Amino acid sequence: MPDSSEIVKVLAELEHGEKTAQMLESKLTSLETKLDNILASCQQQTSALTDELNNTVQQAGRVEKEKNSGLKDLKEKNKRYGY
Repeated sequence: MPDSSEIVKVLAELEHGEKTAQMLESKLTSLETKLDNILASCQQQTSALTDELNNTVQQAGRVEKEKNSGLKDLKEKNKRYGY
């Protein structure tokens, strides 16, 4: 049977281990919060960039449509005037 000094030593080690575990848990919780914030920020930026890209694609489509319409008009005028 262990003597009382060994029991005290084991209990002190257990207490130290428990404090270390609590500290690690606290740091992990803090890290998780920071990672969640980074992820949320990335998602917001991705959403904003996606919206911007969609707007740009729509504008490009309108410009292409206008260009094609202008070319069609020009071809019709050239045809009328024999060019």
